[in-house]
Amino acid sequence: MLEIIALYFLAKRTRGIVENKGYKPGKWQLYTVLIWIASEFIGMMFSFAFFNSDTIIAVFSGLLTAIGTAIIFQKRIENLPDINTGNDDWLNNIGNDSNNS
Repeated sequence: MLEIIALYFLAKRTRGIVENKGYKPGKWQLYTVLIWIASEFIGMMFSFAFFNSDTIIAVFSGLLTAIGTAIIFQKRIENLPDINTGNDDWLNNIGNDSNNS
């Protein structure tokens, strides 16, 4: 249940970051959820396979893997280029006749 709440707030944060940059948020929110689930599963399987751990330890290692991956993914989307800015940059418009009026 706590993971669902964490995923809700993570997807909400992802939406806020990506909307400000001009991207469609649905795709990135889906990526957030899929990356969370996949990394948790991989972390659990890694713990089972290489450490012969108990179920509780495998669940915690999967959760920690998912949290770490979510942090990395959030940093990645914060570094996405902003597509809202077109040719509004003054440096790109130097020498244009429309600006010399």
